[in-house]
Amino acid sequence: MRVLIVDENVNIRVMLRQLLRGLCDEILECASGEEAVIVYKRWHPDVVLTEILLPRMDGIETMQAIQCHDPGVHLLFVTEVDEPFCRSEALAAGAEGYFLKENLIELQDYIMQQPALH
Repeated sequence: MRVLIVDENVNIRVMLRQLLRGLCDEILECASGEEAVIVYKRWHPDVVLTEILLPRMDGIETMQAIQCHDPGVHLLFVTEVDEPFCRSEALAAGAEGYFLKENLIELQDYIMQQPALH
């Protein structure tokens, strides 16, 4: 499984990389939504993990741009935004999951339990 991590915070990307070690064959990283769209078009990762709060192009816009190229993309939000409105907006736009950075074990468990992601 190839995963793309999209977060402007390098420390979060490192933490997610460590969390996913052993679950993924390859992990790609981006700091912005614009970069994520470019990387997605080139490498076609199986799963995209993105922060909802990104500069210039937020996570929902990033997700929609990627979905234009691949409507079947597996996209999960990994964010510190614990707002019901953001969660419902993300899921309504097509995200498969919405996970908080304060509890990344839920993300790890979700990925391990989803055969479609392997």
